[in-house]
Amino acid sequence: MRSRTVGFLGGHRVAVALLVATVSALLLASGASASAPVLEFVAPGHAFPVTFTTESGAVTAELAGFESVVECAASTGEGKITGPHSTLSQYTFTGCKAEGTLNANCNSTGANTGEIVSEEIEAEPVYIDQAREEVGMLLDPEGNIYMKFECGGEQVEARGPFLAPASPVNKATTSFTATLSESLGVQLPNEYETSSGEKRLALPTGKRGTHEPASTGVEAAFTIHTAVPIEVRAITTGQMEAKQREEAEKARQAEAKRAEETIAKLRGEVAAGKHAEESLSAKLTALERRLKEEARRKREVLLASALKRCKREPARKRSQCRAQAEHKYGGTVRKGKASTTESRSRT
Repeated sequence: MRSRTVGFLGGHRVAVALLVATVSALLLASGASASAPVLEFVAPGHAFPVTFTTESGAVTAELAGFESVVECAASTGEGKITGPHSTLSQYTFTGCKAEGTLNANCNSTGANTGEIVSEEIEAEPVYIDQAREEVGMLLDPEGNIYMKFECGGEQVEARGPFLAPASPVNKATTSFTATLSESLGVQLPNEYETSSGEKRLALPTGKRGTHEPASTGVEAAFTIHTAVPIEVRAITTGQMEAKQREEAEKARQAEAKRAEETIAKLRGEVAAGKHAEESLSAKLTALERRLKEEARRKREVLLASALKRCKREPARKRSQCRAQAEHKYGGTVRKGKASTTESRSRT
């Protein structure tokens, strides 16, 4: 019996050494699926709502297809940030005139001559371009009438939605800028991204008298002053995924270290002959099984994350992206007992 045990222990010295050499390869980083980008208002140390005021210099508005341009000398506004993703505000424009064919003062009903007062305008922060980390405010996202006024007896209506690039981001401050730009009666930029990366249009329109609605563009530069410091927190999908990869690598290294410590302990136990053949064999077998199962599970998670990213690729690149992901991570993602390939074929 003695010689049998010594032979067993000697054989498992080799087994333990092999496990130490391969543990890092067996343990893959655990990867959570890619999260949606973060874009929100944060008020450190304060609760919402947070009030704000705005001011601007000259404001011009042009309706596509018409020679007349509405020009205002200045504007002021006030509003509140109602939550992490929403604001409400109202604006008053002064010294407003229609230059061109109308050549008349403009004003809202009941307002002073040359004074235009907006309706209450909803807005939310959006990514204009995640890749460039460009952020803006999407005003009047539902496309309601946000302003009515009259120039020389002719009624004018304005509808959203429209975009105003804003800055700064990722910095707590009480002063922000928002800029409206247009070209030939078309608001620029006029496209933004949803949280899933889908591109959507934001095309404001205007209606003059009995004419059909047409695209409209506004030029203005606003300064916004908040009652307390506010941060426009903007973390793109790419930044989120990089952070997840970093955290996953740290977790993988910590787990590999724990596994190596366990194996080192077992090696010491083997060397000291503290356990009988059956007990030691069971521990080593259980450890090997756990390492392999963890590796398999983590490969599946990484593959699922990679395939999800492939869906955001252009259609012509998706097949190649999927093939590369399946080749890299083994090509199986279990859904119940189905593989990725089987699940895809049923779809």
